Amino acid sequence: MPQLPVSMQGDAAVCLLPRPQGMAVRSAPFPAPPRLAADYSNSGPLLHEAETAVAIFGAAGEVAIDPDAAYIIRCEYDAAHQDEAYGLNIGETCSVILASTGSGIHRALSTMAQLIIGGQLAQMDIEDRPLLARRGYMLDISRDRVPARRTLLHILNALWLCKYNELQLYVEHTFAFAGHEEVWRDASPLRADDIRWLEDQCAARGMELVPNLNSLGHFGRWLKHPRYGHLSECPDGITLPNGRVMPPGGTTLAPGGEALAFLDSLYAQYLPLFASGIFNAGLDEPWELGLGRSRAECEARSRHSVYLDHLRAVASLADKYGKKLQFWADIVLEAPERVPELPPEATGMIWGYEAGHPFAEHCAAFARAGLPFVVCPGTTGWNSIAGRWQNARANIAEAVRSAVAEKGRGVLLTDWGDNGHHQALPVSLPPLLHCAQLAWNGNEVPDVDIAAALDRIVLRDEAGVCGEALLSLGSLGERHFALRLHNCSPLWRLLFSPAAEQPSLLPPGDAANIPAARSELEGLLAAIARAEPKGMGGALVRSELELTAELLLLALDRGVGMVEAGRHKALCDSFEELWLMRSERGGLKDSLSRLGRSALES
Repeated sequence: MPQLPVSMQGDAAVCLLPRPQGMAVRSAPFPAPPRLAADYSNSGPLLHEAETAVAIFGAAGEVAIDPDAAYIIRCEYDAAHQDEAYGLNIGETCSVILASTGSGIHRALSTMAQLIIGGQLAQMDIEDRPLLARRGYMLDISRDRVPARRTLLHILNALWLCKYNELQLYVEHTFAFAGHEEVWRDASPLRADDIRWLEDQCAARGMELVPNLNSLGHFGRWLKHPRYGHLSECPDGITLPNGRVMPPGGTTLAPGGEALAFLDSLYAQYLPLFASGIFNAGLDEPWELGLGRSRAECEARSRHSVYLDHLRAVASLADKYGKKLQFWADIVLEAPERVPELPPEATGMIWGYEAGHPFAEHCAAFARAGLPFVVCPGTTGWNSIAGRWQNARANIAEAVRSAVAEKGRGVLLTDWGDNGHHQALPVSLPPLLHCAQLAWNGNEVPDVDIAAALDRIVLRDEAGVCGEALLSLGSLGERHFALRLHNCSPLWRLLFSPAAEQPSLLPPGDAANIPAARSELEGLLAAIARAEPKGMGGALVRSELELTAELLLLALDRGVGMVEAGRHKALCDSFEELWLMRSERGGLKDSLSRLGRSALES
């Protein structure tokens, strides 16, 4: 691929995220054409993909594709730009894309769309390629919140603009499996036509939709029904060694023939819907493994041996449906000396969501064994209301650095919904952009660039408010309080803990900072009122930011025992209204009950 040194003049002011690997700006910005034509005459085998990519680009950049327009985009086949690499030469009347794949054309057009949306179109030359081959985003749709199709389109367009090439939806019970209606009846599950629709939408954006279905632990939504008791490791429930009480049914399948036959019956309905040759089977956190039906075998052969046998059997089932296995790597990394025993084509998904997670050590274990792996940091928006931006920023950077150093296949940014998925969609955007920058370019950019990219490209806030507001809301707890909690923020704990526990939650020094944090939130609310977002749902974004700030204020007020029941109810009503504008109704009752419960305990 040709190399282009980054220009020392003019390009610093261009807001692109991820930043291109090489860019030279040759003129001041000029107005974007309202209409443009596409020329595919030299695109050769890329003709169909180029047509599809240009259509997506037109929609994302709000530019009409008109064969009679004066401004032309030429898509040209060029073998020198392999895989997702591309060249982009922008002129005043014509732009030329050089690529050898449809994916390369997509990445070039996402760059051009960002320039048009941000009002930054100028004469420039770009030579660009990704640092990591796989750049994925995983959204949890099993902790109450199932996104509506309109929300999925918002997410897909943001991923396309930021050059992601993979989407996973984490499923435990939120697919309408025939014959298992009692499990998903009230969950607003995805159905086969939803998967086919989403598959088409991903393909049109040069993205891969990878199936994700847990296959050992996290089966509580199934095993609580007596019909599935025979599949449970601990059908009567159990108290774990750490003191956690597992209810009747538990959460973990008993490994072996019955569980594998059951999983095969689910795979037969689910996996053929996906064109991807990959399947993320989960297999993480089987908390009861070895404490119930498999106890004797685990004691005789070791828990990790039993686990590896189950993993290999699941890999064989995946292969039956033409899929190569992905699996969360937490259990095998408890005994890293066992990593070489994994199936050679199974990809370890190395996850961890706190700054300082040992990604380097875990990636090295897979690299030494010559086995594929992907790093999986998190947005850390769950259990936080507004996110933990400083933690997420460090967590993602550490993960990507380790993947690059040990030659990993890529990164999958995880966006979980633990305990009710109370965080609004915009809360995930700063980590999503940060991960996009590092996975594509490798160089971390200052916070102001994230905020600017949010305002100019994704949220399109002409007032320039939303980006900084998201970063400020997402780091408020980290900046005002020294207390650090695993997998949650102090403000989330203040909001959801029983009133009797409130006085002891914050150390005295942190409690003294509540007035300053409250003052900042009140200022942020005044700023958010001036926001004018046009993207990701427009005015809905402003409402979500306002509710996020109000919930944080409520958490602070709970910390000093100043909560009015009427105010809390009003926020619950707003939460319900905004939920239904983004998500399906299934799961709302459970999520809202957790939020409302803290009002009753005040």
